Amino acid sequence: MIVLNWDDYLSKIHSLCNQIKCSPVDFNFIYGIPRGGLIPATIISHELNIPLIDTLQHAKKDDIILIVDDISDTGETFKAINSKYDSIFYFGTLFLRYSSSFKPDFYEKKIMTDDWLVFPYEKMPQNEQKEIKNHIIKKNG
Repeated sequence: MIVLNWDDYLSKIHSLCNQIKCSPVDFNFIYGIPRGGLIPATIISHELNIPLIDTLQHAKKDDIILIVDDISDTGETFKAINSKYDSIFYFGTLFLRYSSSFKPDFYEKKIMTDDWLVFPYEKMPQNEQKEIKNHIIKKNG
């Protein structure tokens, strides 16, 4: 299990922003995949001054939209969006799992293991919280 704190998480978002800034693409909108993509999409929207939209239903055919998620684990979410709408999509994610069947245009870190990622906004089960706390105490101890 990989547990991210807020500093790590925000650092990954800012790194992703730098990649997007260097891209020659001029995005009309950013869309965050509910739930995990909403926070990074909102931060990227503010940092790059690109409007955030809350639905893809009204996207026009020639709109260039950055679709953001926290992880491309299997790739199925990105594939489904790409096949359902006519807009021009680019995809960005903080983490790309080595086994993902979809490679996004932008990603911050490739994960070469099957370790579960716990983002700072997620609630962990009590037994896992206790295990992590014990590990930290032993490490600092």
